[in-house]
Amino acid sequence: MAKKKRKKKRQPETPMERLKAQPLWLWGAIFIVAGVFTNFTNQILIDAGNLHGAAADGAKFGGAIASLFFIVVGVVLIVFHFVRPS
Repeated sequence: MAKKKRKKKRQPETPMERLKAQPLWLWGAIFIVAGVFTNFTNQILIDAGNLHGAAADGAKFGGAIASLFFIVVGVVLIVFHFVRPS
């Protein structure tokens, strides 16, 4: 008599596997929303921190660069989603 092969139990899905399963367009949208949110919170914190003059200008410039970086990365991820072969 031949032995019956036992099916292996499927290991539970790890959080990293779930994150990798998300499409790139979703990650792009998350990055774009994060960029807008970063800019918004940066402006609120500068106003609340009583920064004046060059310090406020530098903080606004840094926040704008960070927000722009997030938005560019988001757009690139969306473009990669539609350009790469499935």
